[in-house]
Amino acid sequence: MANRFDDYEMKEFFIKKTEPKANNVAADSVSKPKVASTSADIPTPDVVRKYSPSAFEESLAKFSSANVPKRGKRKKRKLGVNGMVRLLALCLCLGLFVLSLGNILARSRDLAAGRDFYDSMQNRSSAIPSMKTLRSYNSMDLLTYLGSAQDGMEMFDALDMDTQEYYEWLRDQYFHYKKINGDCWGYIVVSDTRIDYPIMKGINNDQYLYRTPEGTTSKLGSIFADSSLKKNYEDNRNVVIYGHCMTDGSMFRAIKLFFDSANRYTKAQNMEITVVTADAVYVYEYFSGYRSEGDEFARCYSTATSSSQFYKYLKDRRALNTISKEVSYDSKSKIITLITCTNIPSKPGERYVLHGILKNVYYF
Repeated sequence: MANRFDDYEMKEFFIKKTEPKANNVAADSVSKPKVASTSADIPTPDVVRKYSPSAFEESLAKFSSANVPKRGKRKKRKLGVNGMVRLLALCLCLGLFVLSLGNILARSRDLAAGRDFYDSMQNRSSAIPSMKTLRSYNSMDLLTYLGSAQDGMEMFDALDMDTQEYYEWLRDQYFHYKKINGDCWGYIVVSDTRIDYPIMKGINNDQYLYRTPEGTTSKLGSIFADSSLKKNYEDNRNVVIYGHCMTDGSMFRAIKLFFDSANRYTKAQNMEITVVTADAVYVYEYFSGYRSEGDEFARCYSTATSSSQFYKYLKDRRALNTISKEVSYDSKSKIITLITCTNIPSKPGERYVLHGILKNVYYF
């Protein structure tokens, strides 16, 4: 029994066993009121634990506003060498950003001004009344002019009416720009391309590099003749003309597109480069085309140059040709040279070069 009950249970058990029985049944049937147990009846544990506050609670009870450290003035942080370097780098980046943005805006403004001018050319009507009917050289005079000893060159006594009107219209364009700017030297058109511009000739080759024929500053610039050329068009053996290779397809971009074209061989067979001045129309056919660095291809020759020297130049230019076409020439031939950039960053001095050889001249 000792193993199954604790002391309290044992005490209750024996009290009930020794309690006397009631004398009658009625007394047993009356319920007695329950008496609340006292603390004497509740066992207490042998060991009572005494409450002890934790160290945190003790420190919290002792904490007061006096324990809060006063916030002093914040010490200024020294910039130091590394900080100065970072600050300078930041200022440099900001400066470059502002400069680049300014250049982009300026370039956009210049391009817009140039495009407005050249776009107006497309809608411009003829400014000068039609001139008299064009007349061509007779066959003997033309052969003499070209200095060719070849026979069998086919000539026409007169041009058809449509061609005459077309050349007269080109001459009108020349006079229109001559009125705007006295430096206008001619007007050039290349068949099957967008090349259809006045030719400017300044006191040096920088004058019209970034200036339109009307004098507006623009990245498009102008189509311009080499400043070392003779003033009189016919006094030049090699007429050298420059133009920018603009990504929007304008100016001399058509020369690059010609070389990049899959059917450039077919185009070369029928290509015509036409230059119109106040006095005549000069028509060239394809002679040679290539990419080259240096400036030998841009050498200007006048009629005063020795024939043998110029003939060697023609042979050298023809040897560089990349497009097959049969062309006859001699020491008295005359050519035109069109030059534009290739826009290859690794070859800033490289140029597209297109030569045409004079085949016909028509005087007004």
